[in-house]
Amino acid sequence: MSNNTSGLAEMRTRIDNARNSIPELRRAAHERLGQVVQRTVRGNISTSLNDSHGKIASWQDVFVGSRGGYVAVRATDSPAGRNGAGAVTNYLENGHVKRKRRTYIKNQARYIKIIRARAGNNWVEGRHFYQKSKSSLQREVQREAENILNQLVNSLGG
Repeated sequence: MSNNTSGLAEMRTRIDNARNSIPELRRAAHERLGQVVQRTVRGNISTSLNDSHGKIASWQDVFVGSRGGYVAVRATDSPAGRNGAGAVTNYLENGHVKRKRRTYIKNQARYIKIIRARAGNNWVEGRHFYQKSKSSLQREVQREAENILNQLVNSLGG
């Protein structure tokens, strides 16, 4: 009887250890996936844009959640502002309005700015490099999930 209870206690200890290791395994998997996603996004930027100096690609950084529950690749926080890294990346990803031609006319001793749209289509299509990356990473996500499961099974002694 004592042999059975010691086996159950050992199994309970293994299960508790495996359960406690899940957050660490999840964080490590997200960090590995973040590097893969970053390489994929940077590759899509280089094929979608004329980023010969790598400026837009260098703005893409990996961010892992504070408790390791998610990973994201997004533009860095600097430079900030209207034409900062985040804004420019958003313009390139989703598209933007073309600049408008400005004409100034004199009206009663002051100049008034008149903005006229350029002829033709007034929208630049987005390059969708994030969207292309998302669709191409399903296999990597599946591989990391299987890796976590294998590590849990091994920690249980199976």
